[in-house]
Amino acid sequence: MRRKDREVSAEKAWEIVERCSYGVLAMTKPDGTPYAVPVNFAREGNCLYIHCAQAGEKTDCLHHQPQVCVTCVEGGAWVDQPALTTRYASAVMLGRAEELTDEADKVKALRLLCMRLAPEHPRSHGDFSECRGKTAVWRITVEQITGKANPEGWIYLRIRGGVPLRRKAQQPQGNAEKRIDERRFKAEVQHKAEKLLQEEREHTVSRAENQNAVYDGKQNAAKSNDD
Repeated sequence: MRRKDREVSAEKAWEIVERCSYGVLAMTKPDGTPYAVPVNFAREGNCLYIHCAQAGEKTDCLHHQPQVCVTCVEGGAWVDQPALTTRYASAVMLGRAEELTDEADKVKALRLLCMRLAPEHPRSHGDFSECRGKTAVWRITVEQITGKANPEGWIYLRIRGGVPLRRKAQQPQGNAEKRIDERRFKAEVQHKAEKLLQEEREHTVSRAENQNAVYDGKQNAAKSNDD
């Protein structure tokens, strides 16, 4: 890496991956042209798990060339205008994709995905019998991971997509004024964080209750039909 001052350790790079809600999977088409698509994923050790349809461009690419690249950017990236630089934290992974064919492995991977993306859903602990036959599950074994960050002065929230709370561009200040502004900004961030977290908790509870109600309704309807 050319900018060694912005390089982060493999451990920190994995932390960036864990904080990202999705990554961009780069592949090679059968005709040799590049193809990249954003994907949800779950991680276990040095492996990422993704799911997709059993037929389609992504599946064709992975069968043709299993060597892939996955890029994660934490909270997006934004331009810090006063510093004339871009603030970011990212991780790039190189690895090999393999389609899971063993049913037990597929169920394990689907549970990992659900527990990461929808832990409140009642089917997160199920056997996925209703979708296993039409869902392809892939394991990407990461062989190399690198991380890079330019976070100085970057205060953000990983809430609802990790949208950063940005400062407004200001006139140059003295050291004392900068310290006062920093404290004021951090207090503002903390207040907004607490408010957003409370809203997120209420939204998650409400969503889980609705999902449970729908699932119970379907189960009762199916039971009535059986009777």
